Amino acid sequence: MSVDIEKFSMIVMYMFKNFLTKKNIFEFLKANWFLIILVVLAALLRLYNFKNTLMFLGDQARDVAIVREFLTELDPIIVGPTTSVGKIQLGPFYYYFMAPFLLLANFSPLGPALTIAFLGILTIPVLYFVIKQMFDKSTALIAATLYTFSNVIITNTRFSWNPNPMPFVIILLIWSIYQVYEHKKYQFIIWVFALFAIALQLHYMVILLAPGLVFLYLLIWFSEKKKKLLYQNTLWGFLVFFLFAVPLIIFDLVKDFLNTKGILEFVAKGNHAPRTFGTIINSLYNRIYQSIGQILGLREVLPFAKIVSYFSFVAFLLLSYFNRLKKNYQIILTLYLSGILGLVIFSGDVYEHYLGFMYPLTFIIVALLLNFVWQKLTFGKFLVAIFIFVVIFFNLKYYRFYKSLGWTIDDTQKLSKVIAEDAGSDPYNIILLDETKDYRAMQYRYFLTKTQIKDYGDFKVDTLYLISQWDYQDIETLETRELEAFFDARLMQMTKEDNARFLQDKVLKTWYFDNGPYVYKLKK
Repeated sequence: MSVDIEKFSMIVMYMFKNFLTKKNIFEFLKANWFLIILVVLAALLRLYNFKNTLMFLGDQARDVAIVREFLTELDPIIVGPTTSVGKIQLGPFYYYFMAPFLLLANFSPLGPALTIAFLGILTIPVLYFVIKQMFDKSTALIAATLYTFSNVIITNTRFSWNPNPMPFVIILLIWSIYQVYEHKKYQFIIWVFALFAIALQLHYMVILLAPGLVFLYLLIWFSEKKKKLLYQNTLWGFLVFFLFAVPLIIFDLVKDFLNTKGILEFVAKGNHAPRTFGTIINSLYNRIYQSIGQILGLREVLPFAKIVSYFSFVAFLLLSYFNRLKKNYQIILTLYLSGILGLVIFSGDVYEHYLGFMYPLTFIIVALLLNFVWQKLTFGKFLVAIFIFVVIFFNLKYYRFYKSLGWTIDDTQKLSKVIAEDAGSDPYNIILLDETKDYRAMQYRYFLTKTQIKDYGDFKVDTLYLISQWDYQDIETLETRELEAFFDARLMQMTKEDNARFLQDKVLKTWYFDNGPYVYKLKK
């Protein structure tokens, strides 16, 4: 065995040394100089002023708290975050993905956030090389350029959240499908199943790609005469998918099929499907705009964004028709139509992060159209350059990281330290009243775990710290449910003025933080 390891090591070292010759490095830099510039710019756009603009709110604090408990208490995680619809739990993949980086960062929330930023940077060369292999170099460069500067993409790579790795996973999914369909490398079917299982655990909206994936699989199945290898890898793919789903299956069995009931309840709600032809057409228009113009970062210039979106949609249908025999076009068209039609059927609100599974498809489609203009029209190069410049200009205008946030993660830690020092060894609880509606104050709880803080909702204590963006005299009655529970008083039936008088007698100490909230120490 030792001889085999030695030979293997020698082969690896030889390959590594051979690749790193001056000639190879020079050739790589010469061939990919523009991509390297894009990666450097992408790093600047995703890391500049990072800590001072890092979003660390309730969802992010909840995630790192769960992962920290897993690392310190070895408490296994069998479910991920709860979705914004129904009572559906995602799988735990993102939590396990975060774990090593949170540990390396000594439990600082910066660790997972920086990991997402670096993954966002890595996505650009991956996108480039996938498109280059599927189509051509110029299309890849156009897509990578637009992706580098997109405000939507940048925003979603500057903080830690389970939907944020979705574009990276989808690009690899597209590439794996291409290997299966174009090159008949059926072992990649296992990767298709694995990547789709991971994507499902990042955000449930990726299920809208399922019909497209099934359709592509049927095309592969009926085009293959010798199906044995295809069949075997499909079975292995199902097994891999099942293994990813095991934690959720265990959760459902333990929790009386809570997830299954949540899915059935969501599907049973009739208001999730358009009813009339007019509603369907209107929804189609909105979804086309959301899946193209909004992702390109043009939401602030709505007329222009909608024109670009509708024109791109129709133009790509035509371009795909003329290239209908090419499998690369078939893959992109099938997946995009699967996503867009699924979005039309889903008539609920669709936020930007819901569309993570569409991001790579959008940039591929727009890049293919621009490359066609570049290659075929007389003034094509000029028109494409102008279009890319305009898109980048509008994105640059709305970047949000030029100025630091008024309230940073360091400020959150400082406020938490004030509460910890004031509370000492006494039991207490905290609540947060602000526009985020995160009454649990998770971002502060994360830094208070070594104190005697009680679980959220446990108000069997004498001390409560109220963290609020408002002066207690301005707290609306609808914001006082937690205060009602602590004081066992019907504050929500009082006027704002009566609330203020009631709280005035309960406030022992007050702190105010510049650019931040008030903190009130309340006693029963």
